[in-house]
Amino acid sequence: MALKSELTMRHKSFDDYNDEELEIMLAEEKRKIMDSLKTKSLLAILALFGISLL
Repeated sequence: MALKSELTMRHKSFDDYNDEELEIMLAEEKRKIMDSLKTKSLLAILALFGISLL
């Protein structure tokens, strides 16, 4: 969803990019999502054990 929003802000559509460019953009978005999930999972585990990073 973030990628679609970013393209809308740039006044672009998926049709403006070739398959390789789209694949690169989607891979970057996937990496961001996975990094976010890893961080949230780690914080949830630490909270479960009563450990605070702050």
